[in-house]
Amino acid sequence: MLLHRGGLVVAGAALSVVAALPYDRWDPDAGDTPLWTRLRAFVSRDGEVTEPSPPPSAREVETTPVDSRDSNRFVRLVGLQLRQMLRGRRWWWYLGVVALLALTPVATQLPRKRYVAAALVWPVFVWASMGVGSSHGPIRTVVHSSDRSTRQLAAEWLAGVLVTVIVAVPPILAAGQSLGAAVAAGAVTLFVPSAALATGLWTGLSRAFEFGYLVLWYLGPLNVPELGYGGATERSLQMGTPVAFLVAAPFVAVFAYLGRRRLLGQRA
Repeated sequence: MLLHRGGLVVAGAALSVVAALPYDRWDPDAGDTPLWTRLRAFVSRDGEVTEPSPPPSAREVETTPVDSRDSNRFVRLVGLQLRQMLRGRRWWWYLGVVALLALTPVATQLPRKRYVAAALVWPVFVWASMGVGSSHGPIRTVVHSSDRSTRQLAAEWLAGVLVTVIVAVPPILAAGQSLGAAVAAGAVTLFVPSAALATGLWTGLSRAFEFGYLVLWYLGPLNVPELGYGGATERSLQMGTPVAFLVAAPFVAVFAYLGRRRLLGQRA
């Protein structure tokens, strides 16, 4: 009885092997290999230890360049600074931005001085926050302990430039529609964020920039053409006032950098 059952088991196993050998649907290399050759390969495979495939070499591994990672990190840092500057703004502030931009198609039909003056003063409280939080606020310890504080400074400056480009530049260009207006837009874009950052770093007070800028704004675009940095009037453009502010912008930016270096020296 046992011999009979053992014979059935052996016969079933042999039948399974014979049936499996011709099945080469998932083996593209089988081709016309004879059945006997495949049987010998199957038998000789028993007891073999498969060696693991060697890992790819360092040259074969595709990695992200360090420069690319650093650039992406800097973009995220600029976005973080921008969100920090816009945090806490009320809905009416954004509504004012939308109104200024919505009026650009009909800017030439509006009182140029008042329209440009409104665009130049609307972001004042956003600019005034520059340099204050990173140097004298709650996050100053984190910023000063970083070995890339200069990159943070550049990101904060660039965030201020973006606010200027979005809010103030379109009304200036739409109202002027001239090369002088483009120069005035460039002067505002580079000078005002640099002045705000320098004031915040050296004084640690947002009100210092608010007061100084409002005085300049009241005298310049509204009353004194010699100080019309935003090109609110044709006379200020003819006098070249925006050019003077454009030339002064790099020096103010260097002054802001020196303010950051001074704070780092105090930390040390």
